[in-house]
Amino acid sequence: MHPRSDRPPTHPLVAVGGQVRAARMHASLTQRQVEDLTGIDQTSVSRLENGRGSNTPLGRFALLLAAIDAEIRPADRPVPTWIAPLLLADEGHDSGHEPRP
Repeated sequence: MHPRSDRPPTHPLVAVGGQVRAARMHASLTQRQVEDLTGIDQTSVSRLENGRGSNTPLGRFALLLAAIDAEIRPADRPVPTWIAPLLLADEGHDSGHEPRP
């Protein structure tokens, strides 16, 4: 039995993994390149992307998100009203990156 087969597509690990994979591919990086950039081994990156989780510490996960220029947000929940002004202020900040669609 495939380890992920018992998790529905809406399971948080599957949802986050899919977002990580999409962002990595959008950044035109391989899992090995992410390993080189973050120190997170390719097997752990694969496990994470496939919704099987990993034992990656939060600090390393944050490095991974920075390396692939990604944000992780629940797809089925709107942004909380209290954070919306902060996000708008951040979008107005010139980070040197092109805005994402």
